[in-house]
Amino acid sequence: TSSNSAVATVGASSGVVTAVASGTATITATSGTGTAQQTVSVTGHPSTTVVGTVQMTSSIGGIVTAGNTAYVARGTASALGIVDLPSATLTSSIALAARPVDVAANAAGTVIAVATAGPNLVWFVNGTTAAKTDSLELPTTPVRMAMTSDGSKLYVDLNNFSVEVIDVPTRTVKSTLPIGGTVMAMKMALGDSL
Repeated sequence: TSSNSAVATVGASSGVVTAVASGTATITATSGTGTAQQTVSVTGHPSTTVVGTVQMTSSIGGIVTAGNTAYVARGTASALGIVDLPSATLTSSIALAARPVDVAANAAGTVIAVATAGPNLVWFVNGTTAAKTDSLELPTTPVRMAMTSDGSKLYVDLNNFSVEVIDVPTRTVKSTLPIGGTVMAMKMALGDSL
């Protein structure tokens, strides 16, 4: 069952959860005497209705959302774009002086990380002030990134078949993990598992 059918519904016979509109709902599943609950957040417009268009005038390296804000790696503009989703407006563009390849953010949108190639850096941006705070040099070209929901760890896939685990508060590399191939996408799942 759904606590808010205006946001999400649950199929009576299939159990499939379907997004209806933006908001939050608690989904409750019962089997025999066991019951489990999961809160779901729906963002955007699940009916696939286009409600706005934002002109980026640049190639897009990656996009991440936090709340009602989208952060866009604007590759050929060498900038991080900040988009207000409800108004479909590019509210800010932060110059990076290098080509951004991906962007990651914590769930609150207070910590933003942007990976650039040439120079190979991770730039940290204060999501509240929209200002660059500092950067961390990477050993080779970054490809994809993901950040934990609390903003404590950043995972950066590098173009040398490894992933760097960065402690965000201290801006230090905690470990480097070898991987067996190329990463096409990197996202955090519920519970902050990669």
